[in-house]
Amino acid sequence: MYKLLGLLDPDDSLLRYLTGDGLAGLYDGTTEQVIVPLSRTGMTVWDRYVLVHELVHALTDQHFSWTDFQIQLVQNNEVDQFEAFRAVFEGDAVESARRYAEEEFTAEEKQIFQNPQSAGTSENSASGNSESTVVPQFIVDFSNFRYDDGSRFLRSIAGYDEDDPSVLDDEDFQKVNELYANPPTSTEQIFYPERYPSDAPLEVAHRITRLTGYKLLDTRSWGMLG
Repeated sequence: MYKLLGLLDPDDSLLRYLTGDGLAGLYDGTTEQVIVPLSRTGMTVWDRYVLVHELVHALTDQHFSWTDFQIQLVQNNEVDQFEAFRAVFEGDAVESARRYAEEEFTAEEKQIFQNPQSAGTSENSASGNSESTVVPQFIVDFSNFRYDDGSRFLRSIAGYDEDDPSVLDDEDFQKVNELYANPPTSTEQIFYPERYPSDAPLEVAHRITRLTGYKLLDTRSWGMLG
C-alpha cells in the first residue's frame, strides 16, 4: 500500500524498517513473558530502565487484561482505536520508568542514561536501526507516536504541569489507571487530550465505489494518526 501511494520506493522493505537490532525490550502478552536482551557486560542503566518499562506492561496487563482488548480491536479492524490504546499503555510504561529513573538512579547513572549514545532514543527498532538504514520519517513518527504522544497524553490527563520538573506521583497514576477502564477511542484524542472522552468518533455512512477488475479485501479507519 505504501508503495502504491509513493511513500516507499519499489525496492524498500517495510519489514526491514520495522525490525533490526534496535529492539531494547518486549512484553509478550500472549505468553506473559518479558524479554530484555542484556549487554555483554551485564545489566546497564539503560537495561534497568527498559526492564522496568516492560514489567509495567506485565503488571498492567495482569490487572487490566489489555492484551485481550488489544487483540479484539485488531480482529475488529479498529485500527485507529488500537493505536490510541497502545498510546495509553506505552505512555504509562514510559512515565513509570521515568519515575523509577528519577527516584532510583544515582547522579552518575542519570548522566549516563541521558547520554544519547549510551541510552538510545527509543525502545522501538524503527528509530534504533543501524546508521546505514535511513528510515522514512513518517515511519519513525508513526512508531514513536505511542511513546512520545502517549506520554504527553497521560501527563495531560493526570494534570501534569509542564513547568514542574517532577514526575507523576501516586495520585496522578490513579487517573492513569482509569484510562484502562475507559480508554480513548481515537488517535485524535491522543493528539488533543482536551477532546477526551467527550469527542468520540462518529460512524459515517459512505458509498464504496466498485472498480472493475478489483476485489475489496478490507476496510478500516485510518484516523488522525493515519
